[in-house]
Amino acid sequence: MHTAAQFGNVALLNLFAAKGVSLEERDQQGLLPIHVAVYAGNMETVQAIASLQKEALEAVVEIPEEDREEKTEKESSFLQGATPLHLAAHGNQLIMAQLLMQQKANVTAETKLGDVPFSLAAGTATRGVMDLFSPYKLTRDPKVLFSALVRAITHDNIDNVIDLYQRGVPVDTEIMNGFTGLQWASLQGALQATQWLLQQGADPLYPCPTGEDALQLAAANSCGEQFVLLLRYIEPDLDEIRNDKEPLLHTAVKAGRLNHVVYLMKNFTNINATDCKGDLPIHLAVQNGHHAVAALLLACGADPDALSANGKTLLELASDKDEMMQKTLHDSIKWLKESILRKNIRIHAAVRSGNLLAVRLLSQSEDVNQKNGAGETLLKVAESLGNAEAFRLLLQAGAALDEKVIASPKTNRITNSEKKESL
Repeated sequence: MHTAAQFGNVALLNLFAAKGVSLEERDQQGLLPIHVAVYAGNMETVQAIASLQKEALEAVVEIPEEDREEKTEKESSFLQGATPLHLAAHGNQLIMAQLLMQQKANVTAETKLGDVPFSLAAGTATRGVMDLFSPYKLTRDPKVLFSALVRAITHDNIDNVIDLYQRGVPVDTEIMNGFTGLQWASLQGALQATQWLLQQGADPLYPCPTGEDALQLAAANSCGEQFVLLLRYIEPDLDEIRNDKEPLLHTAVKAGRLNHVVYLMKNFTNINATDCKGDLPIHLAVQNGHHAVAALLLACGADPDALSANGKTLLELASDKDEMMQKTLHDSIKWLKESILRKNIRIHAAVRSGNLLAVRLLSQSEDVNQKNGAGETLLKVAESLGNAEAFRLLLQAGAALDEKVIASPKTNRITNSEKKESL
């Protein structure tokens, strides 16, 4: 029956029905044949099922509990308890939605999370599908508008975001569990919604129920562009402990957002500042298992000897099961000791660490021609370690090639022609 619904084989579907095959049998995903037909856009099949069983128009998706745990919040929000009209609205199927509404499908039906079809359309559908619901009073109900805004902002559907706010929703209204639209956009990484809401005067410093402002929420999500947009709009003190919690670097480090961390470091945030508890960013990176972030911080001068707020060393903070973090820390301690012996300054330590991101980052702000306490240039250090990529990065940053730095067997990838071009 489900196969017939998927491929639009009405004759086969009618044959199965005549033989007593139930239209109420669900597949492993909790879908009935009518749900499958809606997903596939098979209108004739939907009409055939509705003629055989009128109540199928209101049949809801019932995801098995074991499958429900594997789905994301975004998926389960529309699937669990969704009717065929919900699925058509979410799938941006204008003609299918029209057909179902002509068949008197219930426009006020709610999913398990309380979304009506209009709300789901706001997330992923075009204005055409949204406009189908405009004649109904529910589209002017604040509860429905807020639910629709949550979906539209979550999917960064800017056309629908604008449309919904222009229906009379004040820009700083709390739309979801005490979160304003801008806070929700910051939580979701919705770049276009964030930009538009700021233009409309939304307050980026207003704290959400958990105490963070929009910038703090953005520091923890994956959208680097949104984070930079808010930083440039607010122009905050990067080292400020925000809302009695932590500086922005701590927030980004804790979430493992490497791009955010790099941007903050480019703008000279203090990588050894403490949060309100007394932890440094490096402590949070180790505690949360963010290897790349921890390696970058150490290569750029994070204090490897600083104790955490609860008095633990970095090695004590690292999980015994996290072998990669243990290796990162042991390797860092090794080259840090070597750096101390050579009286290295920060960028020399970065080169010795072999962390190319750290070399690239520090070479933009520090003198690439300075020598360490042992009289070694950065190029000499890179060459002695056989690190061709670091050597090239330093040349590109303007490091002057000393004639005394001759080709090393360890760095056979650095050709003599490349060196001559830099002279």
